[in-house]
Amino acid sequence: MVERTFLLALQETTVTVAHIPDECKKRGATTRRVDNAAPLLKNREREAIQQAISEAPSMRAAARILGIARSTLYRKLREFGIEASDRNR
Repeated sequence: MVERTFLLALQETTVTVAHIPDECKKRGATTRRVDNAAPLLKNREREAIQQAISEAPSMRAAARILGIARSTLYRKLREFGIEASDRNR
């Protein structure tokens, strides 16, 4: 859930409550502004992709874990320069 929140917020500079799934919201939660969050989000996105690839038996399964299309996963791999092993395709 947290990874998906970050992926949804990548195009913006602030993660807001609107990005968080309803099941994760809790009463009394606070928000704070993080200046220049884009590099942090990109780094977390890279880590989430690498973790999904290492845990999933295939690229299709990794994309499913991340909640993104397989074509998006391949685009992100190129963007981050991540090599995918042949067994995971």
